[in-house]
Amino acid sequence: MDLIAAGSHSKAIAAELGITERTVDVHRFNIMRKIGVRTLADLLRHWHQAQ
Repeated sequence: MDLIAAGSHSKAIAAELGITERTVDVHRFNIMRKIGVRTLADLLRHWHQAQ
């Protein structure tokens, strides 16, 4: 989540974590679905409020 909040793209996150870009996208989608948000901006807003 820190990498997403820092503005990193899926490709950069995948390279840093040693996983595929698709895996990053799936995890992001699942997080957004569980939190109940539709946009990345909403996800980041929730993340900042939680900290």
